[in-house]
Amino acid sequence: MTETRAADTWASASLTLPSPDYLSPSGVTCPAPGSCVVTGRNYSTRGYFAATQAGTTWTITALPLPTEVAQQFDVSAPSCPAVGRCVVVLAYYDNASNEMQSVAETLAGGTWTTTTLPVPPDTDSGHFAIPAAVSCATPTWCAYVGSYNNSTTGGALYGGTLVDGSWTATTIDPSDTVGGDLASISCPTIGTCTAVGRNSSNASNAWKPLQVTLSSGTWSGGSLPIPPEVQNESLAAVSCLSVDRCVAVGVQTLAEGGTHAIVDTLGGGSGWSSFVLADPVGGQLGELLSMSCQPATCYAVGDARTADGGLKPFSSAIAAPEVEVRTRSLRRVLTSIGQSRKGQAPGMIRLLSTRSARP
Repeated sequence: MTETRAADTWASASLTLPSPDYLSPSGVTCPAPGSCVVTGRNYSTRGYFAATQAGTTWTITALPLPTEVAQQFDVSAPSCPAVGRCVVVLAYYDNASNEMQSVAETLAGGTWTTTTLPVPPDTDSGHFAIPAAVSCATPTWCAYVGSYNNSTTGGALYGGTLVDGSWTATTIDPSDTVGGDLASISCPTIGTCTAVGRNSSNASNAWKPLQVTLSSGTWSGGSLPIPPEVQNESLAAVSCLSVDRCVAVGVQTLAEGGTHAIVDTLGGGSGWSSFVLADPVGGQLGELLSMSCQPATCYAVGDARTADGGLKPFSSAIAAPEVEVRTRSLRRVLTSIGQSRKGQAPGMIRLLSTRSARP
């Protein structure tokens, strides 16, 4: 199911699926109103699909793969720098060799094509590398991030770029990371990106929010600080308007119990600032899962637990960071409109799929 907002009104619609296939959407992007792309898994065929929108019509296409799939992993949300030009990244186990295959799927001229992605040279013998997210500043320049197993320390992070048709990959080594993963990346300009996720950097294995940047061909970064009352915090999505204007969202768990949706902002050269978002009306234990920023406002979506133990979707409008970030005024914005669907961007689409409640 999709929910699309236009002219200040939300409308629900079901995608026409090729029966009897069971499709599970995982990400969406809209380079223009009425022109969106959804990607996800096809559990019936053990493959992957892309659904493209043209006005009110959706077309579903099976993503081509070089070999037969033995086991699926998640497919990234698409990155579409222009209408009809998109890239997604994914990984799966090859049925014949039982080795991991990492690929990029590229949409151009109405056709999806597949390219095998490189992995870092120290990847283990099973080529276990999972690209998690991709962002394209232009149709010919993209960057992606993920995690892999190397032959010495085990789990590690890596990233790669697409430059004029050629993909490369390299290890990302944040300053204080023992283990973790990167979940999202945003590249506002060619050569400049910010990626977020979570890492474990101490003996207690507590999760901290992780942020890394790509600049001048080099990846760098580390964990962001968390208050003493927070036990774990992870970031699920990031969107950057420029190299120094980003917003990231996720979830934090308190040492005394309970969770909160969290918003981290970067602006004005003062580093990252963190804010807790109020739970939506009728929900608690909120978690933000995805977001997108426009020049004045960022829009985030997620879910919260209801009183009967179910999940309800919610959305939030967040003031985009300006050159000067004013902590108090931003906190008031988050409190006053964090429980509302009003003020969403024209043409914004929210993707809904059935999933089990978090433990």
